[in-house]
Formats: sequence, structure tokens, C-alpha cells
Amino acid sequence: MHDLEDRALLLLVAGVSLLFGWILWPFSGAILWAIVLATLFSPLYQRLLASMPRWPNPAALLTVLIIVVMVILPLAFVTSLLLQEAADVYAAFQSGELTIGGGLQQARDALPDWVASLLDRLRTLDLAGLRERLSTLLMETGRFLAGQAVNLGQGTINS
Repeated sequence: MHDLEDRALLLLVAGVSLLFGWILWPFSGAILWAIVLATLFSPLYQRLLASMPRWPNPAALLTVLIIVVMVILPLAFVTSLLLQEAADVYAAFQSGELTIGGGLQQARDALPDWVASLLDRLRTLDLAGLRERLSTLLMETGRFLAGQAVNLGQGTINS
């Protein structure tokens, strides 16, 4: 009888643990970053706490403010700049202002004549096909990254 109770308790603990993990899964990224930041800034908090031992809450608040100023604001700024640059590059590809073919043609023109003739004989450098495949790949990558950036922003706002 005691063995049956132990197994039931173990099954109940496993079920509750799985449900708890399922509830926390959407917050896993935020939890991971919180653990990383807490680990990195724990010595700073301990030093602040040692300098003001009777006030643990202001020490914690000061640590959080330092984290915001040193990590979160610069990271948000750099992320916004990267997203803006990605949007500009995507717009340049869409408008035709920036093309892969021009760069490929310059690279082909820079090759020695014997290499270019060898490539022509082997027909391994189909510029039109390569240009089209690279354009398609870059467009799909841009769409994917834009979608991921939107998801990241929504996840950050929702957290």
C-alpha cells in the first residue's frame, strides 16, 4: 500500500511539474535573461548592499537602474538601429536600387581571363540564375527576420 502511495505522489509531482513548465514556457526567454543579468550583476548588488547594509531595497533599486542604463537601453538602441538598417536594405532591394547582379558581374569581371573562359566553358556561372536565386533567398530571409523582429517586439511588450 505504501508503494502505491509513493508512485501516486511521484506521478502527481511529475504532472504538476509538467503543467508548471507548460505555464512558464512563454516566459522562458525573459526568465533566461533575468537569470543571466542576476548572475552578472550579483557582485554589484552585494557591494552596494555592503555599503548600505540597512537598506536592501534601495540597493536593489539602484542595481536595477544600473542594469537598465548599462544593458537594456543600449541594447534597445542598437536593436532599433539594426532593424532600421535591415528595413532600408530590404527597401533598396525592393526598389531595385540595390542588386546582387551588379556585385556578381564586378566579381566576374575581376577574374583573370583564363578563369572567366574556363567558367564559360564549364557553364558553372549562370549569373541570371544565380542572381535570381540569391534575390529570392534574400527576400525570404528579410521577410523571416522582419517577422521574427515583430514577434520579439510583441513578446517583449507582452512580458
